[in-house]
This record gives sequence, C-alpha cells and structure tokens, in this order.
Amino acid sequence: MSTAAASTWSCPQCRRRVPRREPVCHCGYARTADTPAALPAAPHLAAPDGDVGPRVVLFAALAAAVVGGFVAAVVLQEVRRTGVEPARGEARYPALPAMPEKVRPSPRRSTRPAAAGPNAAEVLEVSLRKIAADTSVLELSYRPFAEACLADASSAGSASVPGDNWLLSLKTARLRAGVALRDHGATVDCETVRKSLVARADALKSGLASTETHARTSGLLPGRWRALLAKYQLDAWDRY
Repeated sequence: MSTAAASTWSCPQCRRRVPRREPVCHCGYARTADTPAALPAAPHLAAPDGDVGPRVVLFAALAAAVVGGFVAAVVLQEVRRTGVEPARGEARYPALPAMPEKVRPSPRRSTRPAAAGPNAAEVLEVSLRKIAADTSVLELSYRPFAEACLADASSAGSASVPGDNWLLSLKTARLRAGVALRDHGATVDCETVRKSLVARADALKSGLASTETHARTSGLLPGRWRALLAKYQLDAWDRY
C-alpha cells in the first residue's frame, strides 16, 4: 500500500480521499469502522502498483488524434477560403479589400447642364446702358457749370441745352474769373468744379474703352459696335 493510501481514507459517498485524522468527510459522511482506507482501482483504468493501464494510454492517444484532426480540418478550410496560409508562430488575418479612391469630377467635364445666360451682345448692351445713364447725369451737372463759368457759352452749343461738343468744352473752354459756385453746401470756384466734372468724365471714358475691348475679344464686328454707340448716344465720347 502506498504512503497516500496509508494516510487517507476513501469516502464511499463522494469517493474523495480524506485525511485519517478527519472522521467526517466534506460531504457529511461519517467514517465507520468498516470504511475502507482506499477504494480499489478499476481494473481497466489502473494497473497494479499504481501504473497507468494500456487502455488509458490508447484512449488518450485517440482523443488527441481526433482533436488534432479537427483543428487541421478547420485550418485547411480557412486557407482554401481566404487563400492565405498562416506561417508558424505568427497569427495572420486575411487582407482587407482596398478602399476605393474618391473620384472627383473634372471641372472641364461637368455633368451639370449649362445654365442659360446672357450672350455677349446682351452683356455689352447692359454695360453701354449704364454708361449712357451716367453720361446723362454728368451732362445735367455740366449745365449749371456752363451757364455760370464758361466765358463763351456758344462754344458749348447752348448753355441750357449743350450740343454734342459739350464733353470737349468741359476740358478746353475758357472760364470766367471771379465766379463762385455752391457745391454740396460749400463755396467753390469754377476751376474746382471743372476738375470734379473732368474726373467723372475720365472714369466714364475708361469704362467705355474697357467695354469696347471686351466687345472686340467677343468677336463683335466694328459696324455692330458703332451701331450700339449710336443707339445709346455715346458716339460723342469720340470727341472727348
């Protein structure tokens, strides 16, 4: 009998080994005089002298073979599905699909329908219409200046209704001396008023020149341009 069997007794109720000094097992069974010190080993599980029987070894080998075969089958199935064989000692995962690149539409090939807008002739007419309106306002400001300041009112065609040469006389006509005018509540001389009117006229002339350049780059024929100037009575600017 081994040392473990001599120092313990076997509980027939829960089949646990209990130290000899303990008269009651953990399950509540009280040891009696006829309780064996150790339960006999099953003949098919343990051999005499505590050696493991050949059937136990065979059963363990078969169990290990079944588990190994199952694991191998799972790995082989994963390899066939993903096409990636993991290396030994390194965990690998199937590669993720590449993210598609965001394609931005080319500004030269817009899919939106082009919005209908005004053609070049309409744009030119809008610009000429504005210049004509500003010219009329400038002419209205010129009338009191011509009546009070021009030495020879006939050079402007008429002091009350200036002729086509009023733009030219605005810069070249001789002024009267000692004449004072009221401008926005302030008293000014004729030369100061003339400088203000000439600056406004220069700005309108520059805008008209830019519009003509735009008309030429847009393919507008010279005859059509002259017709537009006559339509809005802007041909007087040629003499400015």
